[in-house]
Amino acid sequence: MDAEKVLIVHGFGGHRLLMVPLARGLRRAGFETINWGYRSLFGDIETHAVRLRAELERLAQLGSTSRLHIVAHSMGSLVVRQALLEGEVPRLQRIVLLCPPNRGSHVASRFGDIGGRLSRTFAQLSDRPDGFAVRLPTTLCEKYEVAIIAAERDFVVQPDSTQLPGTARHIQVPGLHSSMLFKESTFRVVVDFLAGEDLGAI
Repeated sequence: MDAEKVLIVHGFGGHRLLMVPLARGLRRAGFETINWGYRSLFGDIETHAVRLRAELERLAQLGSTSRLHIVAHSMGSLVVRQALLEGEVPRLQRIVLLCPPNRGSHVASRFGDIGGRLSRTFAQLSDRPDGFAVRLPTTLCEKYEVAIIAAERDFVVQPDSTQLPGTARHIQVPGLHSSMLFKESTFRVVVDFLAGEDLGAI
């Protein structure tokens, strides 16, 4: 049977296990989920994006895929944006970015000297004007429908830093940077957006 597939991408220092509750919820809502993992503390965003791009193209080519969506948390959002710079992926429709550091993270800038020596990806999360996150082209919404879900009490990525030009929806939900992954309000917004529903008030 044709299926709507959702590829899920965790953030910096995360693991696929953190995304399991969301993946289970999406499966209950009728989506087929792929919980994609990568070594977020190592390498760089560009390298992770190459692998992600290959996985997206593989999924798009499957005859069982009717539509393809993405849900990414935190740094995973930058990996997604980098991966999609190479052109459109067939059948990819909607993208949900959870607490995305689209304009960088002030925490990464504050601890950049120490964290940057330990992890190249941590340094790339800086909100400095010359940082990777800030310089990444903001063309994602020109090709896809994108919703951004920010956490009301996010001490890692400030609400203004989650903004991206052309976003179809930008909503705040209760919770912290990571705890929002386990909130019913987050799940409801994700499912409604991917299903094409009017989000309305949460």
